[in-house]
Amino acid sequence: MAWEERNGRHYFYRKVWTRGSCQSNYVGCGEFAQAIATLEEHNRQQRAYERDVWRAEVEAPGRA
Repeated sequence: MAWEERNGRHYFYRKVWTRGSCQSNYVGCGEFAQAIATLEEHNRQQRAYERDVWRAEVEAPGRA
């Protein structure tokens, strides 16, 4: 995800990798885009937390 500035305005884009190349998909600007960006950041942090919990369980002493 990325905020890009063009002609003094900020726009929110999603970056999607397909077959080895990156494509930018326009999401929006203004309050709507800010809300989407906030939600996606929350989701990204949640996935990172869940990944860390899983790793801690897998690497816990006594697991075979």
